[in-house]
Amino acid sequence: MKTQIHVLLKEDKKLFNDMVDNYLSSQERDFFEKLRHKQESCPTIGNDLLLWENDNDDHLYFYRCMYDEYVIGRAGQTEKFHFMSLAQALNANLKDMGLLDSSITVFQWLRKRNYNGMQYNHNFDNY
Repeated sequence: MKTQIHVLLKEDKKLFNDMVDNYLSSQERDFFEKLRHKQESCPTIGNDLLLWENDNDDHLYFYRCMYDEYVIGRAGQTEKFHFMSLAQALNANLKDMGLLDSSITVFQWLRKRNYNGMQYNHNFDNY
């Protein structure tokens, strides 16, 4: 039986294609390659935890829903932010969302950390 590939949103397809051969580290390559695979082939109803708030000093969490939607928030804060694509989530400014005191996008924050703490095996549909 052939596996059906979920069609990526244009902005995510562009993001993934633009990143090829422009990775700053192997961790960055893993992040984009694994998320592309997940978005194309691994839907989640129960959410796919990518970053747990206890795995970073800023206590941010980051998870994927469905195929290509993402949620970002901070432990202890009730407001969380839902994005309809990875490109939107990565372009979001953490200060503008009230999650950090410094003006930095999610993409810049992840790069600064070299994707430390990212997890790719916590799709709650599999538990």
